[in-house]
Amino acid sequence: MSLALYAANCEGLVQELVKSLDDADIAALRQDCAALGFEGMKRWSGNNLNLVEKYVRATPSQRKKKKEWRDPVLRGRLVLSSIQYISLARNFLEGIEEHMIWPGGSYRDMAAAAGKAFYSIFWKGVDAWPFPGENPFV
Repeated sequence: MSLALYAANCEGLVQELVKSLDDADIAALRQDCAALGFEGMKRWSGNNLNLVEKYVRATPSQRKKKKEWRDPVLRGRLVLSSIQYISLARNFLEGIEEHMIWPGGSYRDMAAAAGKAFYSIFWKGVDAWPFPGENPFV
């Protein structure tokens, strides 16, 4: 599978996670994020990357079975953090593919291509609030 195809499949994972929350879940998450603030949510995500990675790797049925992931606050934070995590992964994969960061060629060419890829990834960013309705971070 090409990196571009992996990147495209990331969007399917994002949509799966967005659809896993109903309107009441999103309202509760919005309230939690408003209380935490953007920096607080970013800090929570960073402090829980191992848990976020496990959530991303899990299938929908595995997520439903895991007792601790049923807690509404934790689940909301995991869904939002996972969406952002997958979006970063998609940007990374697209940057590698777009700028052809493959072994071979001179180290000077690789340094130039890698720098260009980094900037293209860096400037893409990630949506802080991918759900409909008021964004609690603005």
